[in-house]
Amino acid sequence: MSKQIKLTKSDEETLFINIKKEMILRLKDIKYTGHIDDLGNEIGIAVSKHICKNGKSLNIFGFDKESFIDGFEHGNSLNDGTH
Repeated sequence: MSKQIKLTKSDEETLFINIKKEMILRLKDIKYTGHIDDLGNEIGIAVSKHICKNGKSLNIFGFDKESFIDGFEHGNSLNDGTH
């Protein structure tokens, strides 16, 4: 794997805000009812729009797929008693 890119604090904040806006837009505009995997799909599309280019991860520190999954697992553990 290539070396991770470290953003400035300002660029991290901008990227975070842009990803959050994209997630909100995608989720509020869902026109179907599905399952949790459908939510995951929409969130994955929203996030990858900002952390990938030409079908490849930009490998940005703290904004890689593994960090997202770690955050999901941590949040889930807070509610399922495994934290």
